[in-house]
Amino acid sequence: MSIAELKENTRLADRYFPLNVFHNRSDGGTVLHLHWHDHLEMIYLTEGEAVFDIGGHSYTANKGDLLFVNGGQLHSGYSIHNRRVRYTALVFHPSLLAGSGADPHYAVHVAPYLNGERLLPRHVPVSAPLHAVLEEWLLRLVDEFGRKETAYESVVKAYLSLILSLVARHDPPLAAASAGKYRENAERFRPLLDYLEAHYAQKITVEEAAAIVSLSPYHLCKSFKKATGRTLVEFLQLIRMNRAEKLLKQTNLPVTEIAHRVGYGSINSFDKVFKKIKHYSPSSARKQTRCSRPDGR
Repeated sequence: MSIAELKENTRLADRYFPLNVFHNRSDGGTVLHLHWHDHLEMIYLTEGEAVFDIGGHSYTANKGDLLFVNGGQLHSGYSIHNRRVRYTALVFHPSLLAGSGADPHYAVHVAPYLNGERLLPRHVPVSAPLHAVLEEWLLRLVDEFGRKETAYESVVKAYLSLILSLVARHDPPLAAASAGKYRENAERFRPLLDYLEAHYAQKITVEEAAAIVSLSPYHLCKSFKKATGRTLVEFLQLIRMNRAEKLLKQTNLPVTEIAHRVGYGSINSFDKVFKKIKHYSPSSARKQTRCSRPDGR
């Protein structure tokens, strides 16, 4: 599977109002499959505890926490201890807030988040100073979208503009530089990420991985973790365990066969890594036979 194949076709039915709200639930395991899209996304956890991987960083989110996904960022999520998780996801295309080219305030404060020059904060916990106001505006936005009364589109856009404006007010000056560096690193490692997705069951040495992106082994180890938030081994383990979890839930293959298919000759090693990554056991995953997507999109 390539990075391109992980791109999600998010359903935004109205091309003149490219925004949608999803109310999602998972009874354990994967909360959000690994994917990316050009849209921006806000995630509001309404029940449970989950780990979200966003743009190479992992965040443990509790009830009430907010998370932002910038356009083009790989992201996924899984529940803690295989317990139920509910969350609301707001997804919108940057064109929704396209402002006038003659508006310097829009160009300085809002546009950079829409065109990727600046990064939205990935995690806003309940304890953060911004949280209370962001939560209030998001909930009002979701309510307006759900009721769809006259002129609700304008009200929704107004709340979305307020949210981005508040983020901009508290954004550190280095956010623009960080966004540029993120894009640069993401492009540099894309060939390697494509390779790992396609050959996850095979062994790969640091030297082989470094050759794919024309780096020395030393610089690969140093740069890869900065770009993805994980070491090469940890990133490969995540890919393998995501695939294993899917096979455990959607097939009747023996666990030993699944372990072999994702690159493990020892069932004990497979079990240990699965528990470390997913926070529950392969046997618990096997009991979950639902084949529908947990994120409902």
